[in-house]
Amino acid sequence: MTHRFIPANESGGEGAAIAAVIDPSYAEAIKRWTREVLRLGEDDVVTVSEIACVDAGCPLVETVVAVFAAEGETRSWRFTRPRVAVTKMMVMQTLATPAKRS
Repeated sequence: MTHRFIPANESGGEGAAIAAVIDPSYAEAIKRWTREVLRLGEDDVVTVSEIACVDAGCPLVETVVAVFAAEGETRSWRFTRPRVAVTKMMVMQTLATPAKRS
């Protein structure tokens, strides 16, 4: 049995799985949850990026959420999974921890 983080699509097949991975609605949901949890203003910017890693010991794909506050502060959090596998509960728990600041 094969387990996938990618939800099934009505049309099925590998093409459907690839379409699910690049579906922007996953990133939009993570951005919305981030805004809700952190109670961000309209001028604050949230980005969601997937980053591939080839180093031994790190996940193949990470999702990075960055918040660029209107007053200039930047914070970021990493999820050790693709964005399609990030849930609202994960966002709530992760954003409750101190962020990496830059």
